[in-house]
Parts: sequence; C-alpha cells; structure tokens
Amino acid sequence: MALINCRECNEQISDQAISCPKCGAQLPKTKTQNFLVKIVLIGVILVTAFFVMDAMFGTKGIEQARFERAIDKSRDSVDRANDLMLRLK
Repeated sequence: MALINCRECNEQISDQAISCPKCGAQLPKTKTQNFLVKIVLIGVILVTAFFVMDAMFGTKGIEQARFERAIDKSRDSVDRANDLMLRLK
C-alpha cells in the first residue's frame, strides 16, 4: 500500500482509497479493479446465456426424448398384447 497525492488538493492518501478523505475527489480506478469488473461482467453474461440456452433447448429435449421412449414402450406393449391375442384365437 503506497501513498499518492490527491490530484485536487495534493493531500497524501492511500492508493487503495476510492476518494480523497479531505476533499472528496474521486480517484481513478486501478487496472486491477477494471479487470475484475470485466471478469465479473463476462461471468454474469455466460451464466445468463447458459440458463437461456438450457431453458430453450436442454430440458425440453431431454423430456421430449423420455416421452418418446415411453410412447415407444407403450406401443411395443400393445403390439405384444395384440400378437398374444391373435395366437390365442
């Protein structure tokens, strides 16, 4: 943690300060702060995109496949029952 001079009142303040405690002047953001803001923003966008894509394609596709398999099993059962009925006649 280093001391820097405020650009408004020339008072020595911490380089970690957001604003000058004496005059209230805002200090410019550091590169690390800007980088962290960008990383968080990208993360939020990616998570949002994931949930949107999952809502549009993911869950419906899985449920649709399960539904179709259940229908196929039902049809197979009906076909076997019909075959058995024909044999018994």
